Amino acid sequence: RALKWDYYFKDIPVEAIYTTNYQRTKQTVAPLATAKGLSPQFYKPEDALADVIAANKGKTIVIAGHSNTIPAAINKVIGKEIYTDIAEDEFNNLYKITISGNTITHILTKV
Repeated sequence: RALKWDYYFKDIPVEAIYTTNYQRTKQTVAPLATAKGLSPQFYKPEDALADVIAANKGKTIVIAGHSNTIPAAINKVIGKEIYTDIAEDEFNNLYKITISGNTITHILTKV
């Protein structure tokens, strides 16, 4: 599964990769980090991901997280309760958030 993310982002410039310090999330981003020549930066699941996103305005970043934290963090960033927790057996969600000025667009893609 981790290799598909490397393939998905093959032609997309990625400037930073964030992951929790859990084995599975580190393994998820490892091939992508290697391909992009980046060292993943760690965050705690309880941290405000909105702050991570705000600190990276204008950049393309990848954040690997958990089924019960990522959707809530995205909802906070977009200011709407749209996304629900991800099923434990689901591993192919890619949430794309684009912030341009005061406009925030978002989409959930199954990769």
